[in-house]
Amino acid sequence: MFASSAIDWPNHAAANLSLDLSTASPSGAAPRLFELSGGVYRPDGSRVAAGARVEAFVGETLCRHASVRTGVFEGYLLHVVGPDSIPGCHADATITLRVDGALAKETIGNGGPAPRSFDLTVR
Repeated sequence: MFASSAIDWPNHAAANLSLDLSTASPSGAAPRLFELSGGVYRPDGSRVAAGARVEAFVGETLCRHASVRTGVFEGYLLHVVGPDSIPGCHADATITLRVDGALAKETIGNGGPAPRSFDLTVR
């Protein structure tokens, strides 16, 4: 659920609020995102260390970056933005990914639904 506009919030802890919900604009005012997440591996199958930078490109345009993390979830979580956020991040385009500057073997199109998991392997 997303908001279509911001509201002022009072300085005290309690407030009464009336909301209207609609399916006509399910993304609200939020720009379109394509969410990718999964493990990040070296060619030998070992995990890439936490802190490695994961970047998503459409052509030469950087459309988002994240880092590999560890803990309850080990891997990356990346929200690739579209052209309404960064002009060169065209919709229905191929996303190439880099890990600490090295190309990942995998690419993906950002036009359909995002996969539940999208593991990356560094070349």
